[in-house]
Amino acid sequence: MSLEMDPFSTTYKTEFCERTCSLGSRCVNAHDISELRRNPSEVIYDADLCDFRHNKEHNDRYSRCHHAHNSTERGWHPMRWHTERCTLGFKCTDRIHCPFAHTKQELDQGHKHRDIYSERLRKRHSTLSPTTSVDEKLHLINMNIEKVIEMLENKLSENP
Repeated sequence: MSLEMDPFSTTYKTEFCERTCSLGSRCVNAHDISELRRNPSEVIYDADLCDFRHNKEHNDRYSRCHHAHNSTERGWHPMRWHTERCTLGFKCTDRIHCPFAHTKQELDQGHKHRDIYSERLRKRHSTLSPTTSVDEKLHLINMNIEKVIEMLENKLSENP
């Protein structure tokens, strides 16, 4: 399976707009820190919102956090983007910027992205070393990745 995802879905709002732009939130680039998201092709994180996203000390470690920190990261995350139908359907007036699917093709594309990203997560986590941090292990358990859970159970049985 090719691990390529749609460039628009992975780069949407991952950089600040470098021009004077009147599009505001309708721009594909971020105009405010609350819109900015990490590129999921470069930083692997899950779509669950971080419980500590409002904590200043934690935000200093934002780039290493394994959870989404705003609605843009959550909605446009490859595990969620276009995996559910938009409740407005064809009446949606902002389809380009809407993270929900409006057609069967978009829904199929979203499911493909989810599968690709799941495979990336599995590959990344199958190479864990014994020195993997507790935060990383907790993140993986929360993601319900069977291989990691099995690895942790084996580690626990080796070190009673």
